[in-house]
Amino acid sequence: MENDYTFPIVVRKVKRCLFVKFNDFDIEEQIYEPEVDYIMESKILLSNILLEYEQKKITIPIPKGIASIKISPNEKLIFINIWLPFYRTDSEKYVKKTLTIPSWIDELAKKQDLNFSHILKSALLEKLGLYDEIKKRKTYKFNKPMENLEDFLFIMQKMIKVNLDEENAAFSLVVNTKDFNLIVTTWTIWVNKNISTFLLTTKKGNIKKWDLESQKQEWLKLLKEFKIEFQKKLDKKCSDIIRQLRDNKLNESSIESLGGYISKLGQCLLNSSLKYDGIFERDESIYDYMRAITDPAMLKKNIKQEYWLEYSDYQLFTLQYKIEIPFLYVLVWNINNLYVIERFNYFNKKNNTHCKNICYECLTKISKTTLEILLGNSIFSHRLVPEIANYEKKVSAISQVGSINFDNYLPYLYCNEKQKKEYTDIRNKIVSVDVLTKLPMIPMYINKGDKVGLNYLVHSLCKEVENAD
Repeated sequence: MENDYTFPIVVRKVKRCLFVKFNDFDIEEQIYEPEVDYIMESKILLSNILLEYEQKKITIPIPKGIASIKISPNEKLIFINIWLPFYRTDSEKYVKKTLTIPSWIDELAKKQDLNFSHILKSALLEKLGLYDEIKKRKTYKFNKPMENLEDFLFIMQKMIKVNLDEENAAFSLVVNTKDFNLIVTTWTIWVNKNISTFLLTTKKGNIKKWDLESQKQEWLKLLKEFKIEFQKKLDKKCSDIIRQLRDNKLNESSIESLGGYISKLGQCLLNSSLKYDGIFERDESIYDYMRAITDPAMLKKNIKQEYWLEYSDYQLFTLQYKIEIPFLYVLVWNINNLYVIERFNYFNKKNNTHCKNICYECLTKISKTTLEILLGNSIFSHRLVPEIANYEKKVSAISQVGSINFDNYLPYLYCNEKQKKEYTDIRNKIVSVDVLTKLPMIPMYINKGDKVGLNYLVHSLCKEVENAD
């Protein structure tokens, strides 16, 4: 495994901004304001790409030689060196060093209770030119990997397969972990998987003329039939989970709470996914539910009074068992709003602060694993069975050897160039097939968004949360 890499970048200045081009990688040209340290930012970006190549076992390209790089008179060539262990290490490993200093310095330092190791580390980082860079490393103490992560990934590899035996085996495995967060996450993926399969199958079926009122009625009829049938399937699967938990001799009160929780969650996912409406309205319907079971103030705002007690129990369950799914949905919605506000200068200080506060709260409630899912990244594990992606279908849940991608099953952020056409006939409110067959927030489209900018926004929020602690 290589540790030291040096790659060229081409830099040109246009007015006040600097444009940076990476010759050896398929990366969009980066634009930096004058006050930004473009060298440091380029190193961070390049190191993230190299680490991704390592994880996915993609061959890292050999840097182009100077002779093969053509530059214009207004451009300059700079070589960026990346020492990968600095970025590769998630946790610090310390070594003992002997330090010799004058006795009078030792006495003064002890009187002020100074930390010798910390000062030496800071001084060495400053001397090595890494002090500012290390502050931008994308690791956060509050953001830990998901508990029982390896079990979760192994189970999910079975769950995402079409094979019914694998699906049943996955549920048996996840229930045996007795981890309610894993059970709820698996349940959410299973529900979304079944709904998505129905919607996409129906899309390929006999409904052709989506702009006709008769076709709208046909679609609504199919939705109604599926909803009745799938509700029976939901109830049966919920009963199976409860029975297996009882076999594991878990507390009866906890089992009943989980049963009610996943039953209600399944109904809400189903109702929002089958809602005959535009993208925003479909996303909003599931967001309102997730917000109600994570924030007491929103419960009374979004839910009828007769259901307050029921939803209060869901809130308590979410917090008591550290359920991540509701916070993932809420976070995706608010990061999208925050990105639009900041990127496109829709300045509204009150709304900006409100979105940020919600994001801060959600980030402390999700794992590092869930954060990667939110960003649309694959999750890697040595326990996963290597499989070859199905390129004929173009989209495969198992997209790389030893990794899983949850793009079709859980909410994530996605930057798209063109806005989706929501209605084929807006006067008669005939919703387009692409909208109707898309699960809410899967993905959450960010129109004309920039993925690099989006990642920086998410990580800056994480850094602000850590600094606040």
